[in-house]
Amino acid sequence: MIKIFPPNDSLKNFVLFFHMFHWTKKKSDPIIKHRCLPTGCSFLGFQREGSMQVVIENLIIHPSKYYLNAQTTVPYFMQTHTNNFKAMVACLKPTSIYHLFKINPTELVDASQNPRDLFGDLFNEFESKFLEEQNPFRQFLLVQRLITDQIKRADPKLNMIDIAIDYIIIKEGKLKVKDLVSYLNVSERHFQKKFKSVVGITPYTYIQIIRINFIFSYLRSTNLKDCKNISAFSNFYDVAHFSKVFKNFMGIPPSEFNIDEFPFLKLTAVEQALWITPFQALMEKHH
Repeated sequence: MIKIFPPNDSLKNFVLFFHMFHWTKKKSDPIIKHRCLPTGCSFLGFQREGSMQVVIENLIIHPSKYYLNAQTTVPYFMQTHTNNFKAMVACLKPTSIYHLFKINPTELVDASQNPRDLFGDLFNEFESKFLEEQNPFRQFLLVQRLITDQIKRADPKLNMIDIAIDYIIIKEGKLKVKDLVSYLNVSERHFQKKFKSVVGITPYTYIQIIRINFIFSYLRSTNLKDCKNISAFSNFYDVAHFSKVFKNFMGIPPSEFNIDEFPFLKLTAVEQALWITPFQALMEKHH
């Protein structure tokens, strides 16, 4: 089960949306495990009941009850051994960690951190109320208030990387780094360095992540038989190039992919286009 909540107006430059999900394990299942894709978003998560692990390649990460993640660059699995797992997550714009906490998010790529120290005294007051509150919607309001207070404290100023992110989304990832440099009228060396210090990954990697997400948002069938049209539509050099990039993100070639085997991915990335919906709204705003 997934519920989506939009941010209030004061958060829209930093939060794309909030979502809550609830997994219930069947008695016959020893574990709940779902494949996930890199999304280009950052995540501030609050585990409300049970606990989860994140499996990236051969590494098992045990996020703290509250966790912050900048970017994920490879496919990963979310899993839980608990009978019930509930979590609330703020899906952040990729520049938000830099803006809200004045830190370089590089160390939070394919990793997570407890955000307690980053919020400081604001977190202590938040946590006591969050733990006492049983109503999920009022918990959501508490999370929203925590981020709002941090924005007021940080007084962030948007910069050229925010402009670059918006432009990448508008172009659906169908562009090159040199196109961004030309659009912003800056030196490539300066842009590359600034982008990584704000987002945590290189602009090339981020562009590829967004392009793959848009491909998944357009899928409406249970397979990828029409690779030729998809590769052309998404500006890949050819089918071989598309297949290589797809395999890097999914771990399997398009010919072996069946969305029905990935129910969580199907729900989030394909049928409802959960991750991409805020980006599409951003596109509409610019058109």
